[in-house]
Order: sequence, then C-alpha cells, then structure tokens
Amino acid sequence: MSMIVHGTEDRSTDPIPVVVGDWSLLLIGGAVRVIRWRGVEVVRGIDCPIRDATWGTLVQEDVAVSWHDNGVRRVMTRTFAVGDGAVRGQMVVTVDPAGTLEVDVRLEARDTFRTNRSGITVLHPILGVAGMPVTVHKASGGSEAARFPREIMPSQPVFDIAGLDHVVDGVRVAIAFEGETFEMEDQRNWADASYKTYCRPLSRPMPYEIVAAQPIHHRVRMMVSGGPAPIEPVAIPVPSVARPFPEVLLVAEEGWVPGRGHPAHEVGVGTVVIRLGPRQNGTEGWVVDAARAGTGVDLEVVIPDGADPDAHLVGVATAVRSHGIDPRHVFALPEAYLKSYQPTGQWPTGTSPAEAAQAAGRAFPHARVGVGMLTNFTEVNRCRPPRVGDYVTHSTTAIVHAADDRSVFETLGTFPRILADDVSFARGAHDRVAVGDTDLNRTVRLGLTAIGSRGNAFGAIDSPNPGRVRKAMACEDPRQIGLIAAAYAIGVASTMAIASPGLEAFAPSSLGGPFGVASEAGRYPIFFAVQALRRFSGRPTATLPTLPDGAHGIAVVGDAPGSVDAVVANATDGEVIVTLPVGATFRRLDEWSAPAAAVDAGWLDGLRESAGADGAVTLPRYAVVFASWSGVGV
Repeated sequence: MSMIVHGTEDRSTDPIPVVVGDWSLLLIGGAVRVIRWRGVEVVRGIDCPIRDATWGTLVQEDVAVSWHDNGVRRVMTRTFAVGDGAVRGQMVVTVDPAGTLEVDVRLEARDTFRTNRSGITVLHPILGVAGMPVTVHKASGGSEAARFPREIMPSQPVFDIAGLDHVVDGVRVAIAFEGETFEMEDQRNWADASYKTYCRPLSRPMPYEIVAAQPIHHRVRMMVSGGPAPIEPVAIPVPSVARPFPEVLLVAEEGWVPGRGHPAHEVGVGTVVIRLGPRQNGTEGWVVDAARAGTGVDLEVVIPDGADPDAHLVGVATAVRSHGIDPRHVFALPEAYLKSYQPTGQWPTGTSPAEAAQAAGRAFPHARVGVGMLTNFTEVNRCRPPRVGDYVTHSTTAIVHAADDRSVFETLGTFPRILADDVSFARGAHDRVAVGDTDLNRTVRLGLTAIGSRGNAFGAIDSPNPGRVRKAMACEDPRQIGLIAAAYAIGVASTMAIASPGLEAFAPSSLGGPFGVASEAGRYPIFFAVQALRRFSGRPTATLPTLPDGAHGIAVVGDAPGSVDAVVANATDGEVIVTLPVGATFRRLDEWSAPAAAVDAGWLDGLRESAGADGAVTLPRYAVVFASWSGVGV
C-alpha cells in the first residue's frame, strides 16, 4: 500500500538502519543519515550529491552496495552512476566502533561534465549545535574560533574549512576534510534542519567541469569521544491568550484551476491566491475561473523585466476589475527577483522590490500590499523587506536539497526560527536606520508551504520527474497524492500556528495542478487535511493534549459551546499512540480508510468512532486523526 502513503511504489529512499558498536546510522538513498554516537546525533548526514549546471540533483542509477568486515571495522562500498553514466562514483564508508567514521568518495566523468556542485557534503544538526562554539581549522593554515549561527544567516558563516571541532550534547566531535576547500551555509534558509559543510566554495566560477580521466577524490574523517550529556529540551511555548488560527489559503496559476464539478471544489475554498506570471495581465479566462472558485482573492503579480511598474500594474488592475475581481491583498515583484542571488553577488539594477510595492499601492489603493519574495525564505533573508507595505510573504518547499521522507519532515523543525525571523522582518527590526524608529505594524502571510518545489530560484526550471520518484527540487512530487502530504500539511499548520503570533495566513495546497487536492477520480488525503484546516480559519486556538514524539496537531474552539475540534498527524513511518480526552469522537484517515474517503465528499463528517476509557488512538504511519470533544482544553 505504498502508493496510498507515498504516491509512488519507489522504495529507493526507504531507510536502512545500521548499528556498529556505539554508532548507529541510517542509509537513505545514497546518504549516510542520522549519525549517532551513544544515542547523540553528532552529524545529520554525509552525502555526495551530483548537481547539474542548473542546481538539479541527479538521481543515482546502477546502484550496488556491499558490506564487509575489516578486522573490527565495518566497511560499506556503494557504487553508482548518474546521467546515464555521465559520471560514475564510489562511496566507501568505514565505521570503527572505537569512535571513528570515515567517508571516502571518488567521482569520474565519462566525458567532460558541467556541474555546479559534485562532492561530499556534511550536515550538522540544529539541536544542541545552534549558537554553540566551533573551532575551525583553516585550509589556508591556522585555526580560529567561531560559532554556529543562532539566527538564520543569509551568507556563509564559515569559510576556508579543513576541519571542525565542536561538542554536541557532551560528545566531542572532530571532523577533517580532504580533497578540496570546504565552507558552510545555514540550510535553514531553505527549511532544511541543518548547517551544511560543502565543497567547493561558491566564490569560484560555476558551473565548472569534471574532466574525463581526472577523477575527484574527497574524504571526510570524523572522530568522536565522550557523552552523552543531553541538553534540556526546548518547550514550545503555549500562548496564554488564545490566538485565532491563521487563514488557510489555496494558490492558483495557469493550468491549476479545475473545471466546475471537479471534486477539488468541494474542499471548502476561501481565499484564492492568484499568481500572474510576467507574460500575463489579468485578462486571461483562467483568472476569472480561479476567482469564482473561492470567496475572496489575493493577487501576486510578476512585473516583466524592463516594464514600467505603474503601467503594468494599472493594466492588471483595470483587467481584473472588469471581471468584478477586487483583491484584498496584492503583492508585486520584479521578474528578476524570481532568481536567487548571493549576498555579495551582482543584484538586479532595474525596478526594486520597494518600487514594485509602491506601484502596487497606487494601482490597488484599497488592498493591503505585500513585500518579500515569491520563492523561499532564503531570498527574503538575503534581500530584507523594505519599510513599506502591510505584510511580509514568501513560500517554502521541503525538498530543496534532499527528498527522502525523513528530510521532508525534518523541515518542520525549522519553521519556528523562520517565523521568528519573518516577524522580525515584518516589524522592521532588521533595518531601523535612525534612533527612535519604531516597530512597523505588519503581519506575515505565507504563500505555498508544500513538499514540492513550485519554482527554481537557482536554475532555469524545476527538476523534471517523469518517473514520479522522491527527487529534490521536483515540482511533481508523488507524495502530493498520498497520506504524507496530508500529514505534512498538518505538521506545517501546527508548527506555524504555535510558533508565530504574527502569522496571518498560509497556503498548504492548490485546487489543481501539481499541488492539487483531488483528481477527477477522487480526493487525495490532503483534501481532508485542507478541509479541516479551512474550517479552523479564524477560530481561537485551544489546548491540545500532550502528543508523543513524531506527532503534530492543532486544536481550536468548536462551533458548539464548550467544544473543541482538533486534528493530529503521525509524521513518522512507524506507529504512534495519541491520547484524546475521555468522550472524544474521531475519524482516522490511514492507508485502509483513504480509498473509501477518496470517493466520499462528506467523509470528514461521516460516522465517527468514540475514544475508549483511556482515550488511546493508534495512528499508523503518516495517518491523520480528526477529533472533537467537549469540556476540556477550551
């Protein structure tokens, strides 16, 4: 039943656990992940991604894995190819129970191969590491004291790396890098829950070439000792005053608006966020269809390169008003800012984001105006919002760098920090230019917050995915039609709603297209997640019972006096048990009930089960429970 859960029968990224003495790790695809010493995660992952000249991560082929013991050590040898044999590689992982783990990588091109990055990357966890000191051994010689950044850093925090020494929860970690000069970036910019040490430096020209008969050879050697001495867990604050649950939006662009009668329209559509690309002006018929699908419209407009922003936006305003569309929120962005730029790189010289926002205010004087980006938090962090407008916006994707299920759900751990920085940007705390400048009264309205990648800010196109596998930077992610997308949407909603008092709205999905909630044949599991969250919009949040590790949920005040409505998702590939209040009723969406739900528009309101005397409800992998109760947590 993998198709119901993952939307694909592909099993290439299923985790394989490995234990060697005090070491434990997971093999996920070609990566060594969740590397623990005596139970402490000392490294989140070591991998060898091979990316093309548009930052697309190539899927590994012809994979062969073998294990053998070398005395007391265990050795894994993994051979692979990418691009129909354009590059062949070998990764050798040697695990010594005495406290050493080594990864040796060799890559060889059949012909000249153009790449933006090919070689070893090391991921460092956030928990127990953020804000902590690290000693950097420089490739150019000598050492220096530094810190892993606490706030999300837009540029690289560490350069010129040959080695790193630091402590994670009582475990001393020393990592040596060979074969290239390494540097570090803060991957929370892209919602990855890690810092990444990679090669080669971004200051060097790219794309570069791997030349035939000139193999690349990289090695990482990690030595650990001591521990564990766990840090105190960080409690997620529970607001003392109930806040309204954010507005739940659905996004739309050309090709993403199904016709009338399509099951997607039964989800309960509120505000539709319509995006007009640089070659569109609001006269298109699909714009009318999108507006009619919901009860309100927000508008995103990409201003073409070289166009006069006032003229373009006045034209759009005239067109949509002729259709009777009156947007409540308008965000305009110059086309050049659909791409990502290094903080120290060459930035566009045409219309600025501030000028676009001011022009939007003139063209739509009765709408609230947004500032920010249409892409990731990365771009907002590198180009901080100007002190204009009414709200800050950007989108997120869970698969910029890795696409396995574990990496997808790890992104939930980054949202509290991302939202905290978003609120800081909205208040203008990052760019006060004079003594006496006060906080701005702006909010945060996020765009699409989904697994798949809506746009590629780093290259020409999203990564094609004709085989519908789990693949980084793919727009067509197979999990959108499976339980995982529903569980992820609930995880995003619960994390964001709790983390940020300044979050006003977010969009977990679209009606149709690659982020849709249904097909002509029936409703995907995310249909019911969105349906429930839409009903939560604007309601005061309520207290949710304590959840086990791996479960995420949100509760709101119900329609009936003294009642609570809640939704909880299992964000793991194992079973979890959730304890509901006595008297609670619930419906469970799992791989057994999902087929019947797909053909029943009223499934969420159908016959419910009653929780037993102990309130225990078992959630299989990535299942979702929709529950209601009275008298507790209101």
